[in-house]
Amino acid sequence: MPVAVLPFIQKQMIQYGMTIYLALDLVRSICNCNMFTEHSCREKGSSIYLLSLSIFTMIYLNCVSEK
Repeated sequence: MPVAVLPFIQKQMIQYGMTIYLALDLVRSICNCNMFTEHSCREKGSSIYLLSLSIFTMIYLNCVSEK
């Protein structure tokens, strides 16, 4: 009996765990975009790179979550 329950538990953990992971990663990317668009950060090259990385992360998460 316990062996039959393991695939069910694994499926539920993947379904809900990945949903939570995607939601938290999307919130993190939005916070990064807000932080890196401030006036003091816009002039630094590394901030522009990290801003573009956050934008592409949001695009990637939207493409992955639709499948």
